[in-house]
Amino acid sequence: MVANVLPTIITRAPQPGLGISARLGAGSYSTVDTGAGAAGGGDKFSLGADAAYSDTDGYRDNSGLEKK
Repeated sequence: MVANVLPTIITRAPQPGLGISARLGAGSYSTVDTGAGAAGGGDKFSLGADAAYSDTDGYRDNSGLEKK
């Protein structure tokens, strides 16, 4: 499992409210790609978080995202 924390500084005014997103993808060779995120803000700041998972068997031996 890999976790990334990427701070982002944006100098424009935040958009108030809450937003959510989700994605789901599938393909050949047992490929799966999923993700979800949420963001919210007020008058002075905003905050967002995302999570994602990807996996594939690949099309040749040992080319998968996770060796099986």
